[in-house]
Amino acid sequence: MTERITVGEYASKMLGFDKIMILAHGHPDGDTAGTALGLLDALSLLGKEAVVVCADTLSYNTEFLLKYADENKCFFGNFTPENFTPEHIVSVDIASMGLIGEELSEYSSRLELALDHHAVNTLECPFLFVEEDASSAGEVMYFAIKEMERLSGKKLIDKNVACALYAAIASDSGNFKYSSTSARTMLAASELIGLGAENADISRRLFDIKTIGSFKAEALCTENISFYENGKIAFSYMTNKMADERGIDKNEFDTCVQLLRMIKGVEVGVFAKEKTGEDGVSKYRLSLRSNEYVDVAEIAAGFGGGGHIRAAGCTVEGELSSVIAKITEKTAKKL
Repeated sequence: MTERITVGEYASKMLGFDKIMILAHGHPDGDTAGTALGLLDALSLLGKEAVVVCADTLSYNTEFLLKYADENKCFFGNFTPENFTPEHIVSVDIASMGLIGEELSEYSSRLELALDHHAVNTLECPFLFVEEDASSAGEVMYFAIKEMERLSGKKLIDKNVACALYAAIASDSGNFKYSSTSARTMLAASELIGLGAENADISRRLFDIKTIGSFKAEALCTENISFYENGKIAFSYMTNKMADERGIDKNEFDTCVQLLRMIKGVEVGVFAKEKTGEDGVSKYRLSLRSNEYVDVAEIAAGFGGGGHIRAAGCTVEGELSSVIAKITEKTAKKL
């Protein structure tokens, strides 16, 4: 049974914990990474032992976030921290157990406290703190850490914390252009800049920098586009073979789903990345984006995933043709 708790209760529990493992969701974006690192830094300022663990590595446009934390306490894609046995396991920005990753099942089964901002959250843990009107987990965490400051009487937001949380908020709000951006979002961003967040540099790194590989990935995405439901659904994909033949790192495909949503007449863009499991079963990691009215989080939840109304993800087993049929059928019903 999961109990929904308040920000005060969340802050009190975090202050009472030590030897903490912070779980970020697989295929990490700027929000889960920035929120996890911000919490890690704040806990360090309290003198607590903590590590951040994630099943996948950071992408080229989020790996800079590691400069705001102790890299020896960060395990992205390398989730076996030595000489550290967690007493408490918490998560940030995770809406369902499937988003943690099979690789971390030994830890996710012991999850006891979660912070999130997704309207649909199916995590199995004793305590869940969710603010579904927030733009990002980073926004939720900022006010949670302020509450931890109030209760502890200690300053817990230094420049590193401010930078990490600002990056988290900017990432999930689309640099403050998405409809989830509220007056409170802007207040948090303003206060974080006042606390040292390097807003211009962070925004440039998150949104304005592309690698040659990302251009190649977007070219492949364009080649593979197919349309459904009179052009309202745009679907594209990559396979491991395609990426290997063209020498493209799989993390370079992260911007592709945004391209699909930008096409005139498209309501839902879906990008699929092949991800073969250890059992050899073909799987595709799907990123979904919508423009005006389709709730893609609801679609993703039907496949064990989750996310936001306009941005979500899930993993679907099967050959590509089967995956396309499943996702387009579910999406068509929401148009």
